[in-house]
Amino acid sequence: MKVVIKGILCGFVLISAFFWSSIPLVLLNGAAMVFFSLTVPLIINSALCALMFKNNKKSIIAECLISVLTAIPIFLFYREVGFVDLCLNKLYPEYGGLPADAGFGMLVYLCYFALCYAAAVLAALFLSYSGRENRI
Repeated sequence: MKVVIKGILCGFVLISAFFWSSIPLVLLNGAAMVFFSLTVPLIINSALCALMFKNNKKSIIAECLISVLTAIPIFLFYREVGFVDLCLNKLYPEYGGLPADAGFGMLVYLCYFALCYAAAVLAALFLSYSGRENRI
């Protein structure tokens, strides 16, 4: 039961962090946008790695699979609601909608977020190797 709850929590945190962090990306320009877009996924997925870290590799893989299965409907919900547009229009009523190239940028950002998540899962698996005496 603990593995299921942690897996659901990981999926919810992953997708929610993606959508919440994509709001400032639309508003930032230049070096600030690049710095923000590269560091936030690393920080979020490092926290998820720490959440998944344990001695049993099977439970890490189960949490990963549950989190991916949970993340899909949460992602579809956020996308269907138009979360980024809704938040930006609440902050700036005259904003309107996202620019035409924002869809491609969000896809690239989502792929980077997914790669960081895969690295976090691999790091959790590597760090929880039971044959090592000196753990980090």
